[in-house]
Amino acid sequence: MPDTAPSTSQTLISKLDIGDPLYLHPSDSSSLTIVSIKLKGTENYAVWSSAMKLALEAKNKYGFIDGKVEKSKDDAILAAQWDRCNSVVLTWLLNSISEELFLGQVFSKLASEVWTDLKESFDKIDGSVVYDLYKKINCISQNGSTVAEYYNRLTTMWKQFDAMLQLPSCSCQAAKDYNDFSALIKLMQFLMGLDDVYQPVRTNILTRESFPSVKVAFSIVSREESHRLSSNGTKSQNVSFISKASQSFDNKKRSTRGPNNLKCSHCNMLGHTIDRCFEIIGYPSGFRRRNNNNTNNNSSNRVNSTSDSKSKKVLMSGRQDSGLYVVGNNGLLPSSVLNSRSPFEVMFGFKPSLSHLRNFGCLCFSTVLNDPDKFAFHADKCVFLGYSNIKKGYKVWILDNKKIYFSRDVKFYENIYPFKLKTIGNQGKVFELNLNHLNFFDIITSEVPNMPNDEEGISGAHDPVSDDQQPLSPSTSAPVSGVEPGQQTEQAGSSGVGNSGRAEDTSGSHDDTVQSEGTPYIRRSSRNVNLPKRFDEYIVEGKVKYGIEKSVNYSSLSCDNLCFVSNLNKTCEPACFADAIKDPRWVDAMNKEMEALYRNGTWVLVELPKDRKAIGCKWIYKIKYKSNGEVERFKARLVAKGYSQREGIDFGETFSPVVKMVTIRCVLSLAVKNNWQIYQLDINNAFLYGSITEDVYMKLPPGYFPESETRVCKLVKSLYGLKQAPRKWNEKLNETLFKMGFVQSLCDHSMYILSVKSVFVVLLVYVDDIIVTGNSDVEIVKIKKQLSDSFQIKDFGMLKYFLGIEVLYVNDGICLNQRKYCLELLSEFGYLGVKPVSTPIEQSHIIANKLSLNQNVVKDHELSEVDCYAVQFLSQFMHSPQECHLQIALRLLKYLKLSPGKGVLFKKENDFVLKGFVDSDWAKCLATRKSVTGYGIFLGSSLISWKSKKQSVVARSTAEAEYRAMCSASCEVVWILNVLKELNVDYKLPVQLFCDSQSAISIAFNPVFHERTKHFEIDLHFLREKIANGVIVPEKVTSEDQLADLFTKGLNSLQHDSLCGKLGMLDLFAG
Repeated sequence: MPDTAPSTSQTLISKLDIGDPLYLHPSDSSSLTIVSIKLKGTENYAVWSSAMKLALEAKNKYGFIDGKVEKSKDDAILAAQWDRCNSVVLTWLLNSISEELFLGQVFSKLASEVWTDLKESFDKIDGSVVYDLYKKINCISQNGSTVAEYYNRLTTMWKQFDAMLQLPSCSCQAAKDYNDFSALIKLMQFLMGLDDVYQPVRTNILTRESFPSVKVAFSIVSREESHRLSSNGTKSQNVSFISKASQSFDNKKRSTRGPNNLKCSHCNMLGHTIDRCFEIIGYPSGFRRRNNNNTNNNSSNRVNSTSDSKSKKVLMSGRQDSGLYVVGNNGLLPSSVLNSRSPFEVMFGFKPSLSHLRNFGCLCFSTVLNDPDKFAFHADKCVFLGYSNIKKGYKVWILDNKKIYFSRDVKFYENIYPFKLKTIGNQGKVFELNLNHLNFFDIITSEVPNMPNDEEGISGAHDPVSDDQQPLSPSTSAPVSGVEPGQQTEQAGSSGVGNSGRAEDTSGSHDDTVQSEGTPYIRRSSRNVNLPKRFDEYIVEGKVKYGIEKSVNYSSLSCDNLCFVSNLNKTCEPACFADAIKDPRWVDAMNKEMEALYRNGTWVLVELPKDRKAIGCKWIYKIKYKSNGEVERFKARLVAKGYSQREGIDFGETFSPVVKMVTIRCVLSLAVKNNWQIYQLDINNAFLYGSITEDVYMKLPPGYFPESETRVCKLVKSLYGLKQAPRKWNEKLNETLFKMGFVQSLCDHSMYILSVKSVFVVLLVYVDDIIVTGNSDVEIVKIKKQLSDSFQIKDFGMLKYFLGIEVLYVNDGICLNQRKYCLELLSEFGYLGVKPVSTPIEQSHIIANKLSLNQNVVKDHELSEVDCYAVQFLSQFMHSPQECHLQIALRLLKYLKLSPGKGVLFKKENDFVLKGFVDSDWAKCLATRKSVTGYGIFLGSSLISWKSKKQSVVARSTAEAEYRAMCSASCEVVWILNVLKELNVDYKLPVQLFCDSQSAISIAFNPVFHERTKHFEIDLHFLREKIANGVIVPEKVTSEDQLADLFTKGLNSLQHDSLCGKLGMLDLFAG
């Protein structure tokens, strides 16, 4: 029996099918290493496991690690064979892991246990692993390696990253778009990591209309690499050939001379000793020094190889002239081959000097030496234009006589640029023409001899804009002065720098010259030559006497504020649908709005009933900005013309969730004092969340339906502009905020407060714009998350731009201004170059009866407190303005030009003491003889509320007018106190109310004046009650210190400036 068992066993094993997992090939040795990489840990487990799976599947042994090949329990021979195969697979696994891991797994008995243990230990795809790999992908660079090596490393990491994510496969359009986006990202990563020598190839690929795939880009760069290697190889072979030929020729010559074993200890040369050294005993007559590089001095075409004396390595190769290595101009430029160093720096050990280079376009003064008038200026004010290839002087353009000179004695002011000015509006075209006669590119154009022109230059110049003259428009601009572009040539071989220290560029002069017969000339082209687009922001100094750069200066802004303001200046909103369809960004915004309307089922198309009238609709365009000023999105809204709705038919109750500006200032002042973070949110399509019960019919949106369409939109859900839309949206918002624990303010229904234990959060709502601040950032993040679950919100980060108000953060606190709005208003009226005035309205303005004009002269917008009275005055005539009102409105624009960036400052150091200033101008209105009330309320040093309003009744005396004004201010004070109470602000009572009328103060305190005050008894009792309760105490103030005068009357410039300074105004853009 023992003799036959082995025979039977051998027969059974030998009969195993080659496809059986238990079959062992003769090459399946236990010492075999089936994968080339070893497992180190989490960082390479994905690659190792993939390679190991492929190898085991190729060996048909993968079932031993996933448990599919089980050990036989009935057949002992197959069980023994299974143990043998398991041991082989186990040794393969142990051979492919690191030594540290080997010690922990060497005592395992089953291959499946080792595989499972390694998988559980290292197959952990968490955020850190993905982050590390993605960081490596974005940071990888070629770094001198070949393109193939760099591409292979990048491809490997891409595959690892894709294996980690394991996105589901799908054939939908969204999946195809994602794959295209992923391919684009990989292309950009590949191009970003290439060395700088492939910049031309990279530019070529990026400027194509359609981007190629990564493989195509790799092939393009590889061909460029092969071309460069072949070119460099040819050059190096030529240099090597010359070097070897010269060396062999030198060896031959040396071998024919005396003994080469003699060496001079003085000059270290072979062939002689120190007693025969020519450097000591002198050179014989007619001696010619031997050239060590074996080059002929008479030849300039031989290649000269310069070697480093220490490393003996060739530094560079180039042309030789008279035994010297010629360093060209390109030797001063850095090269990526030399690690961003120039050949000049490699040779001499220091960087070339660039001190002679100046900033193009900067201000400079050219010295005048030959002026006979000793009292005249000895320098001309010029603009630096560049250099010349045939003269050693600087090329400058004199601003006075508009001529081009070359001068060597020039003083530069490189921080002043006379042409620099940011143009806004339609004046930019005029200013562009003013530079068309200057050649800024003379340094790179070939210089030709100066020839007379076939036409004379245009004479005359722009006259500066006078003080009372309206700004120029493109259609009324004066002829352009100066020299035509065709005349911008330099005279070759002309006289250099004379006694005056400069030479005139005669091609740019305006002197009339007589052309001799037969003289050849250069014909001037009749084409319109325009400067490049980047020169649109430059104008010639002196053409606009009162440029906007004198009123808006950005040099004092911090880096964050400067970045924010600069980005804010780059965009503007279209005024109508015709302007918007020209910009694809606004077309895309309108398409997204229509998609949202269809997705929410806002309307259905029906035939208009005979007894109903369809209201119109229009597009409104707004730009939403991020906290750094970048455009977050272009927002287009379809707004219904709700002003044509009829109450009771098209709508019932209405309500608009609009927070008061005074409430916003109170909350901002509280946030600044407590150092709270202020955030801004936006609700996408806020009005689409509420349904309407009334039947409202609207015309079709412009641009999206054919003109032949006769149906109209029957609104199912609310839309912007409808009378009932804000009420529906407010109901939905209240329901959500109440569930979150917010309480609606009783003083301002658009303010919501969350106060739970130590958490205090305030939320302000202005239609669909939201401001959130509080003492807990964690709670604010939670609130944002809850709002995003109920609505589609956009988080703009820190509050920077809200309702046209710029919020700039300074060291003292925050500053609110409307610079962008003022500049757009000035641009709309063409007043960017007008002379500013120091007051918004004249001190004694009288309105005469003149013909009515059919135009609005006042924008319905709150500008600032300093022009509050002027805006209030003009607002009375918005429905039927006259010509005199237009002149006052234009004067107001001139005042805005003076300081468009002036705003209100909310300081961190604030004592939160409430006080007010109140004043009235008795019988100010000549038509109705009604008085004007004006007041300003301060919270500490910050002005939070102001008003200028005509009283509703005629006052019989100045005391009555002042007393009514005090009552109006008292109502505002009481309301603000209630707001501060809800905000948990500790305030002090009584509140001081400053008034310059002693009679009004006496009436408030003394009940004896009953006979004089019985006709305004209600106001009398109201104010006396507040005084008796200790809420308000009237205080006397002198007329010079009465800040409320700004809100009741026109002042002279001295009074106006003095009171503006006391209001706490701050202009961050002051020059």
